[in-house]
Amino acid sequence: MNNHWVLLIIGALTCGAANATAAKTTPGVQKQAGDTFEADFKFSAESFFTSNYFHVKNSKLSKFANKSAEGERFYRMHAGDFVTHAGGDLSGAWRFGKKQELALELTGDYYFPILNPLAHYAKVGGGVAVDIFKSTRISGELTYLPKRFHKNYKHTFDAAEATAGIYSAAYYRQLSPGVSVRQDLGKDWQAEFTYEFAQRRFFAPFESRNKSGHRFGLGSHYAINSRLEIAAEGGFKRVLTPRDFEYDTTLTRFIQVDRAYNGYFAGLSGRYKKKKCCFVSLAGDLLLKRYTSKTVEDPVYYGRKDTRVGAELKAGIELGRYFLLTIEGGFVRNMTDRVNLTDAQDIDASYREYLGGLGLLLKI
Repeated sequence: MNNHWVLLIIGALTCGAANATAAKTTPGVQKQAGDTFEADFKFSAESFFTSNYFHVKNSKLSKFANKSAEGERFYRMHAGDFVTHAGGDLSGAWRFGKKQELALELTGDYYFPILNPLAHYAKVGGGVAVDIFKSTRISGELTYLPKRFHKNYKHTFDAAEATAGIYSAAYYRQLSPGVSVRQDLGKDWQAEFTYEFAQRRFFAPFESRNKSGHRFGLGSHYAINSRLEIAAEGGFKRVLTPRDFEYDTTLTRFIQVDRAYNGYFAGLSGRYKKKKCCFVSLAGDLLLKRYTSKTVEDPVYYGRKDTRVGAELKAGIELGRYFLLTIEGGFVRNMTDRVNLTDAQDIDASYREYLGGLGLLLKI
């Protein structure tokens, strides 16, 4: 649900791009002087509902029932779904010198959509962070997703099959390394620069859907007092794709398709937390996509502009020493504007998604 929203992952995109900046600070407890080592383990189990799991455009949502035969667009797919997520996080921190720290982290996650079993997937990750000075931290992380179902794509690589409307399942794998530098600007104020490279590779025969992206972000986190925090992030991303020839059934010929785009994003979040009790957070984000295709006759990507907005409200309450119960809801709306198509066609090509769920976190 990348740059797709996933609910109930603490510090992930559903908490807003801005909230992710604050979440990357450190695993473990607060830093102390002297040489010490501490380990921390967290396990989470969550379930949430999404009204549009595959981000299907408005005009197609009503066609799941009559386009569900083998070889059709929505074969073995359902629009809404209940998704179960289980994840583990093992971290360790060695504190040395004057309030400096070396931290290591390993993560594993598994997602199982109940109505779309072909879309279940797992991902693993790891990270390392070190305080090169007591106020400056450098971090590196790596996430790997071995295989995930994306959606059914038309066979645009073959004129006859594209004309006949033949679809089949498209799967991809993804590798995402990233680095960040965090600087303390005062007792309660931090700034962070992040860079992430994401390489998505589709399995045959959909290699033309491959993507490589570069994401640059600058964020800030400020603690107004011991209970109230705010965070913000903004930045730029560049996504590159192959420029392959694909068959267009409207033009009845092959055209060069380029799905590359420039993205501009911003996020803002706030969080109120009462120690050993509860918390409430509110987050919102904005993503502007500007496609860079030079193929004038391409009705889908030439001159295309997408605007995506999202918001999330989340609350949690501690259940004793080890458990945290969470509840949250949110929405995503994506609006499309294309120069070669009418406003009505753009409205049909837009989509919306509503999300809500419950989660339970175990911390040891």
